Amino acid sequence: MGQMETVTPNEYLDIDAQFSMSYEIHIMSEIVAYYTICICILGLSGNLLIIKIMKAPPFNETSHGIICVALALSNLYYLIYLLITYMMQIILEYDAYLKLCRIYNACAYLGIHLDAWFVIFLTYERLIAVVWPLKAGPIMTKRRVVIMIIIIVGFYILWDSIYILRYGVSEMQFGNFTFEMCDRINDIGIPEQFFTIHDIISEQRGTWIPLTFIFTGNIIIIYKLYTQKKVRAQLGQGGGNEFAKTNLMVITVTTAFLLLTAPTTIYRIIKNHNEDAYDPTIDLLYIFANTNPAINCYLYFMFGKSFRDQAKIFLSKVICFKPSSTDRQTTNMSTLS
Repeated sequence: MGQMETVTPNEYLDIDAQFSMSYEIHIMSEIVAYYTICICILGLSGNLLIIKIMKAPPFNETSHGIICVALALSNLYYLIYLLITYMMQIILEYDAYLKLCRIYNACAYLGIHLDAWFVIFLTYERLIAVVWPLKAGPIMTKRRVVIMIIIIVGFYILWDSIYILRYGVSEMQFGNFTFEMCDRINDIGIPEQFFTIHDIISEQRGTWIPLTFIFTGNIIIIYKLYTQKKVRAQLGQGGGNEFAKTNLMVITVTTAFLLLTAPTTIYRIIKNHNEDAYDPTIDLLYIFANTNPAINCYLYFMFGKSFRDQAKIFLSKVICFKPSSTDRQTTNMSTLS
């Protein structure tokens, strides 16, 4: 009889810990993946509706309407990216999609950055409209807004393309599970310090810097709305009421961005999160962060009366095939003629 191999208690503990970790990773990853797929499907239709409504009058003539279209397009891109990656994660079980790790990181950061900085742009467009209502029109013209959007998109495409040069692939072992993970492979001769600085700035541009800008801008907007006597006096009138409702819609959208993305950012700062180590809490918090690009349409519908009215007219034509009030008025005028 062969001699049995002795295993120390510490080795049993290590095996149990590896198995527990691998099971925890498997369960949490499946929860996040299935939830994200559902929220992406819900958000795709919502963002397409935003683009349709905002590209029609009267929104296509306003600076905040143009920014909302840009924000919806960036959210649409990010949701498609999330949908593809998480579906590949479920279907291929981590084997293939992370082999595109360089493109994966570039695409991920591009979606995060565009989402955050378009929300900043939307916040400060409203801030200008509130603080300098008479100068807002000449300052935020359609041409200037479009130029700013092009600059933001162009800058972050170039900035995040650096990840294509930064990352490669390595394997990580958790018990019986083997994962293909991104690894920093600098094989093109660029100094490592350059990539380190780029990583730090990219992280800050997508986390606490946008949160700080948006929080500060919203506080100023709310303060001005409640201190300017002329604005308060006009809240019950047509023009002032519409102005206030537009600000409420934007404040709601930007506040939702803060509430859904801040927990992940705060946790990463407090825990000094290491990307190379799996953390189930971060995976759980990503559920909130992934919800953000999918809910703007529903916030517009709840808090934006003009958007809600236009959406009802559009949906009545597409889904119910019922004539809108405008169609009925046109028909009646034609009959009278």
